[in-house]
Amino acid sequence: MKTTSTIINNKKLQRQEIIAQYDKTMAEIEKRHEERAANYYNCIDDYSFGSSYHASADSSRINQARMLRDYSLEMLENGYCTIESECSILLDNNGNVCAEGTFYGKFGACFRLFNGGFISVPKKMETIKSKGYTMYMRRKVYKAYFTGKFSQKGNPIFDKITIVNETLTESIESYQTDFIDWLYNQQINKVA
Repeated sequence: MKTTSTIINNKKLQRQEIIAQYDKTMAEIEKRHEERAANYYNCIDDYSFGSSYHASADSSRINQARMLRDYSLEMLENGYCTIESECSILLDNNGNVCAEGTFYGKFGACFRLFNGGFISVPKKMETIKSKGYTMYMRRKVYKAYFTGKFSQKGNPIFDKITIVNETLTESIESYQTDFIDWLYNQQINKVA
């Protein structure tokens, strides 16, 4: 049987390993950046320093390293992660959800209705109410387990996702659907 001090020591070691891995990743990124700078200033390679491609790739790696560190530490401390999402939804006068999440079309932010068609996000709530809809900002709080993996677009992947809290607030602010919402819906569809 493990004693309390053994569990605490194991957590300390795991915490140190997580932070060490983060520091190692950040050092590799910095080293690569310095190598590109040296190649550029020594006229070895004109394109390896200061390009938007490399800046974007480094930024993605830095963000993933931070998320990996933060979510891994949260999993270590709590046994799960708490993730919040915000999404615009459209309800009809009967309270049925007609659309979730906005996207940017030819004329700005709009909803794609579930039954087909589009509705633009208005500047005033009265405009959308006159069309028979009410726009809300839905905030969900999820409890989930971080897998340690990321999607191709750099989003963290979670498993065993449950909703802890959900609130609706009337709002004409435009929010797209978050990746965690998509993961949750995929999980629900697997079970069904």
